[in-house]
Amino acid sequence: MSVHRFQLALCNFLLLSLAVESAPALPLLSWQLGEQEEALELFRRDGDDGFSDIGTSPTHDYVDYEAELMCSGIENYNYTSRCHFIRHTADCQDIDGFINYLEFEYCAFPNNEALSTVAVIILALILLYLFLILGTIAASFFCPSLDAIAKSLNLSDNVAGVTFLAFGNGAPDIFACIAAVTGGHGADNGLRLVVGELFGGGMFVTSVVVFAVAMVASPFRLAEVPFMRDVIFYLGAAFWTFWIVWDGRVTLYEGLGYIVLYGIFVIVVLIGHKITQYRERRELRAHPGSDIGDVFVLTDSQKARIESAEQKDSTEKGASNQGTEGPTGYGTLAVEGKDLTHKDSEPLVGTLQPVGIRGHLMSLCLALIPIDWKEWPEQSLVQKILNVLKIPVMFLGILTIPLVDHDKDLEKRNWNRILNSLHMITAPMFAILVTRVALNPVSGNFLAWHLTLIIGTVFAILVFVTSKYERPPIYHTAFAYAGFAMGIIWIYTAANEIINVLQALGIMFNLSEELLGLLLLAIGNSIADLVTDTANAKAGRPVMSIGACFGGPLFNMLLGFGLSCTIGTIASGEDLEIEYQPTQSILFAGLTISLLSSLIVMLITWFKVTKVYGSYLFFLYITFVLVIILVETDVIDFNNFTST
Repeated sequence: MSVHRFQLALCNFLLLSLAVESAPALPLLSWQLGEQEEALELFRRDGDDGFSDIGTSPTHDYVDYEAELMCSGIENYNYTSRCHFIRHTADCQDIDGFINYLEFEYCAFPNNEALSTVAVIILALILLYLFLILGTIAASFFCPSLDAIAKSLNLSDNVAGVTFLAFGNGAPDIFACIAAVTGGHGADNGLRLVVGELFGGGMFVTSVVVFAVAMVASPFRLAEVPFMRDVIFYLGAAFWTFWIVWDGRVTLYEGLGYIVLYGIFVIVVLIGHKITQYRERRELRAHPGSDIGDVFVLTDSQKARIESAEQKDSTEKGASNQGTEGPTGYGTLAVEGKDLTHKDSEPLVGTLQPVGIRGHLMSLCLALIPIDWKEWPEQSLVQKILNVLKIPVMFLGILTIPLVDHDKDLEKRNWNRILNSLHMITAPMFAILVTRVALNPVSGNFLAWHLTLIIGTVFAILVFVTSKYERPPIYHTAFAYAGFAMGIIWIYTAANEIINVLQALGIMFNLSEELLGLLLLAIGNSIADLVTDTANAKAGRPVMSIGACFGGPLFNMLLGFGLSCTIGTIASGEDLEIEYQPTQSILFAGLTISLLSSLIVMLITWFKVTKVYGSYLFFLYITFVLVIILVETDVIDFNNFTST
């Protein structure tokens, strides 16, 4: 007991001596003494005796002695002391990305707060470029690999559409959710950021994107059954998610339940498609001379839908008759009102026949060119700027991701003997580098990258020896699976880095994870939906665009929340906890109002989309965001509002 009292007395003396002269050293001191909790309790007790002003004065570096254990406590320090705090606080050093953005912000200009704005601008540019990387890899590499896998498994268009291709389109959101949970800090494990992203992204797509489609293509009529099916499933998934958030705990079985619900949704889609096919065949037998066309969902009240589908068919037939010159897209797959369009990508492999070593090297150089110069003169200034910005991403993607493209060349399917042989080395080397296992020792000084290089070189030689340039080998399909795996690594790496930037910005500006998910992560991941769905609506396919606006976010919520929670609970070995926040109620209310009002308006107007309907949704989204911001900035006291 005497020893214990001596330790407390020593802590008391040192804390009081250093409180004014060296407040930032207190956390280090308490750690060294090994009596952190007792020291904190002692300080609080002494604060009542006249030293409490140390914790409230804005002139002192250190304010909240309990918050110092978390990186969010940085706001309690003066600017000149924040770099020291970051470098000596374990939570600030516990990052899953490649760059410590907090250290970059506060240590790049440690003595000049005015110049910190430059660091913030740089972080914003990094965030935008990471979103560009995410979209480029998903559209140009990941989706084509999934398409090739679906073709290799002989899956029907509908099965492929609601499984592989839907997963490809939702990959940025899904992997962002997984990265947020697996790399989350604190008691919430990143779940608050996931909730903000899923609800905020869903609200953005089902309101702003629908508004854009309505502005460029209205009026038109929707397919009744697919629209109602998606909205009802979406409402159920949103309610279940909010109930889990309200409960404050996510179990493994709840995470798996989302995946099961997704499976039920797929079964419902397939059953509906079979029923539609049966009705079409019955109508053909009843009217053998009629030409119904290849329409996925057909009802008597959807003449506009039939016309738009016919326009789609004629457009695709015209494109298929243009030969193989110029860039070719990855095709469009319509599944009962869903738009599963993959973005056009640049041709990745040249068409020159190689002769000798020089010819093979020329073929490799042409394959590595990341820009389509044939399309360059016809592109707008914005497209040219984006293509220039994508050059490093496309070059590294071509070099490290094997790509099997059935739509580019029916015979070779993007096969390049030199490049695909080189992939045996570059792909695994890139994988171990970004997963940070390259320097792990295998035996003594023999490291993981040594072993990977040797094995990769052996496989590269085997591929080169057992293949020819003019046609792909029998095992070419295996490259599609390798491209799928590399696409996952690329997308997860970019998504994980995005999460790190967002968490750093949240700490810098004291923003909640819900607000970060709503305003930054959700909108960043949804810009591609806005561009793609609007373009499809202009091309005469507004019904499919609207279907994507409701089916895509539903898919993201089911698999984004389901997979991330399942992986998180398995990795931690326990249930995941999430602290309820008032903004989560607003997120749920905004999405629910948007979905219910869309359902009611469509029932009243017989599923006719107009500019008035789109404008209403846009106004609803703006109101929703303003309310969130006012609550976050304490202009509106939501707690008092709900209590009254």
